[in-house]
Amino acid sequence: MDWRAYDPRAAGANCDACPLRAKRFVPPEGPTSAELVLVGEGPGQHEEMKRRPFIGPSGMLLNDILREIGLDRSRVWVTNTILCRAEVPGIKGQKRYNLDTYMAWLRAENAKRKKAATERREAPQLLASPFDCCRARLLREVQWHEQQATARGDANGAVVMPLGNYALRALTGKTGIMKWRGSPLLQPAPEN
Repeated sequence: MDWRAYDPRAAGANCDACPLRAKRFVPPEGPTSAELVLVGEGPGQHEEMKRRPFIGPSGMLLNDILREIGLDRSRVWVTNTILCRAEVPGIKGQKRYNLDTYMAWLRAENAKRKKAATERREAPQLLASPFDCCRARLLREVQWHEQQATARGDANGAVVMPLGNYALRALTGKTGIMKWRGSPLLQPAPEN
């Protein structure tokens, strides 16, 4: 998919509310007839630069794993829970791109904003979670692939695999990816 033709807003993302809206988004990639839908957490440096999902070190590992199981990447839809690379303001080094660090910063920033607003006796202007802003888009993608699989006659529908805790939570509302490893999770979590 050509990133110039992809519009995250039209796909359901609430980019206007997202604190990452100034970043370069990385669109999903793969065939409309994908046999497998892989959902990562978010793009990294290589993905942001080339605007293609899973092409950095994680993408190379993914390609090796797919080859090991006899599945060509050209038959897989690859997307991310959030389409933009999270970056913590004011932190140097690689930690500034860590999703756990970003989410901790976001919670702390919103707590500061709440406190300041309370002191000023006004409504706080909180930052939205990028995961919340991208969730409707992600669920629409998964639903679309489910419809395609059903139309093809795939008895079990689309096979969707979350790759990481944030992807698992966005898709199912569940946490602890290692606890769920190898378990079928049949229904996506309802949209809030």
